[in-house]
Amino acid sequence: MRKARNRGLLPIGRVSRAHGVRGALEIFLYSGNPEVLSSVQVVVLGGAGKAGADKEYEVKRVRPKREKRLILELVGLEDRTSAELLKGCEVLCRVDDLPELEPDEFYWFEIEGFAVVDLSGNSLGVVKGCLETGGHDLIVCEGETGEFLVPLVADIVKEIRKEEEVIVVDPPPGLIEANAL
Repeated sequence: MRKARNRGLLPIGRVSRAHGVRGALEIFLYSGNPEVLSSVQVVVLGGAGKAGADKEYEVKRVRPKREKRLILELVGLEDRTSAELLKGCEVLCRVDDLPELEPDEFYWFEIEGFAVVDLSGNSLGVVKGCLETGGHDLIVCEGETGEFLVPLVADIVKEIRKEEEVIVVDPPPGLIEANAL
């Protein structure tokens, strides 16, 4: 994923299958937020040697299907046979095309690599990623004791300093040790 991001691209999903006979694709989204494609006008389908992959496509139409799935129609992809060849391709978008966020919001990829510290400034680890759960999201961190999870809730995550690449947390006693994976 970092390799794609270094090219200014962000993986947002994977082609599950062809949809219909006119070249539409069913996409499984990595995030449960289909609005991520609302302002995206171009996607790249990455697919290690697959015909039609590793190519930019103009987005013709996006429509929701069900949770974490949507139908994507692309300019130049006009028939089912061509669409079927793209099954398994990763769908990437330009980071610059993502919708603008409010000042207190962030995309998960933006905090990967951030230092995680407690209220006293003691290092607890580094953010490796995030997990979406039914209740609240979790930050996956790597520390001295291995991986641990931090609930992304205001009672625990006190501050995210984007400029400094630091997340300040106030974990309850035993959270980090009990959560170590």
